[in-house]
Amino acid sequence: MISPLLTVTVQAEVSSLEVTPASPSQGDVVTIRISAQPEEEVAVIISFSKTLSVVDGEYEWILEDVLVPSTPNRVSVRAENIEDLVVAVKIFLWIAQSVDASEGIAIISRSNIPKGTYDIRIRGKAVTNASGVTLDVIASTTVKMDSAGTYDYSYNTSNIPLGTFTVEAGSIKKTVNLNEKDSSPPPAPAELAIRDLSVYPPVSTVGSEIRVTAMIINTGWRLEDSVIGFSLDGEPYFEEQVSLEPGESRYLDFRLTGLEEGWHILTVMDSSQSFVVIPAQTEDTASRIFEQLKGVPSELAANILDNVSPKDTSNETTREKELGISEAIKVIESAVELGLTSPFSTLLLNMEKDQSATLLISVDPRGGSALLKSMYETAPQRCAALVEAATSLEITGVVEILDLVETDLLSRVLLEIARLPSTPSTVARLLEEMSDERVMAVARSWIGDGHLRELGLVLDEAPEEMLNTVTGNLEKEDQLLMLQHLLPETFAQIDPGLLILPDLSVIDVSVDRAAAMIYLVTVDIRNTGVEPSGVDVTLTVDGSRTDTFTVDEILADEGLTVEFHWEPDAVGSYRIGAVVDGDNEVFEISENDNTGYMDVVVERPRSLTGIYLAAGALVLIIAGVLYQKFK
Repeated sequence: MISPLLTVTVQAEVSSLEVTPASPSQGDVVTIRISAQPEEEVAVIISFSKTLSVVDGEYEWILEDVLVPSTPNRVSVRAENIEDLVVAVKIFLWIAQSVDASEGIAIISRSNIPKGTYDIRIRGKAVTNASGVTLDVIASTTVKMDSAGTYDYSYNTSNIPLGTFTVEAGSIKKTVNLNEKDSSPPPAPAELAIRDLSVYPPVSTVGSEIRVTAMIINTGWRLEDSVIGFSLDGEPYFEEQVSLEPGESRYLDFRLTGLEEGWHILTVMDSSQSFVVIPAQTEDTASRIFEQLKGVPSELAANILDNVSPKDTSNETTREKELGISEAIKVIESAVELGLTSPFSTLLLNMEKDQSATLLISVDPRGGSALLKSMYETAPQRCAALVEAATSLEITGVVEILDLVETDLLSRVLLEIARLPSTPSTVARLLEEMSDERVMAVARSWIGDGHLRELGLVLDEAPEEMLNTVTGNLEKEDQLLMLQHLLPETFAQIDPGLLILPDLSVIDVSVDRAAAMIYLVTVDIRNTGVEPSGVDVTLTVDGSRTDTFTVDEILADEGLTVEFHWEPDAVGSYRIGAVVDGDNEVFEISENDNTGYMDVVVERPRSLTGIYLAAGALVLIIAGVLYQKFK
């Protein structure tokens, strides 16, 4: 997919355009002969409409063996009365592109499709209760005149619906009637054509009159008596009854009044003119945007208006054209300076995301920041998706724009990006390019508004330097809130010296016999952190909790001794353990040193009865000896 805004439109002076046969049948090969300057490049555009029936809420059109000419080329499909549009092209395998409709309308374009013959499938869901779906198809290519200034271009009509289709080269457009095969062509009708449609002034102020002039000419072969209707922004505005003999012409002249500020488009038959109405105090500035529009193809201006008008300005003659990126940038920057930020931000939101992203990062950063603000106010999620796409194209340009927006808007835009699927890493990349002050402003804003989950997701993707910057610059309460939403591996990357937390440790465990089957277990603990904390110290025997002692408070860098009395049930080997904060109720710097162990062997004490008997016997023996000696 190549953005249509990145392809330069070929503007050439075409002197003549002939279509042979003049009234072809479906399936005929139409030859288009173009005359222009020798070696000049000319854009050839073929367009037609087709109405599809809706079956079970869906529509479909399959085109087989569609010949795509050599590049550069482009195919655009516009659908109305739909919920979504899917266009698939079979290039060995089916390659599909889909888009959701906005107010029942969607457009899909493909550029520079490799030359060849393909099958194309157009399908999707129609809006509720729709009986039909209208498709507008535009196919274009660029041809080069020969040394004599002519070129013959052939086009197979097999896949063009019956009815009329248009052929356009340069400023000349022909309407061709496509007949059913083997049917007699209809008689040539009278043809009314528009010449010299003019809207003056093209930039006016609110409350002023705008003059419209146009010449109507009968190019057919018989008398034509018709009503000529002019529409403004897609709504009927002025009608005039005309009766013209073959070759006769007539000028129409009327005024437009009471127009609201903004862009407008006036349409009559296959011609249209765009103009802008502005507040009186900005008329001088407005002249500059008009100067820019002079160098822009009129079809682009019509396409812009078709997208941004508050009313439905779509009509069958409005065609999407390509524009050099530099020209589009000039138009948008001038519009922002003029104060028309809102309609152009709406244009960016309605364009294909890659096109919008390209334009956003290409305009002046101040203009980009104004557009960003307006887009966010209009559609926060779509704005976030556009910024995310722009970041993938050129992060520097996005950062330059974000650096100029207010902190509150910056926080909200980044928050919406963080909430997009799998894109917290985009926010981390953007923040990495910003100053520490902006990073901290966003972090504090998110914490204050309770967006802790999103902050945790972003910091989990952030480099270690940014993670430590945020941690080290937060107040104690905010730091504690933030830390609890980090992944363990993220938390492990933080410099412990930055953490305003306690750190509870078991320093030593000793066991001494106090009586026959009573032992004294002594546990030395210490808080090596920088915050005081209460804590439970638990005695375990072979992994089972036996006793718990609660320490109301242990100060930073303070050590305490806790004693337990333990009575084993039987002799044998035991593992005596001590655990601080066994239930993980204290958020601390490290949980890795909260346990200490000591292995103890318990033996049964020896009996004293034998000792007493032996001692008594010895006393009797000694007494007997002494008696015999002194007798």
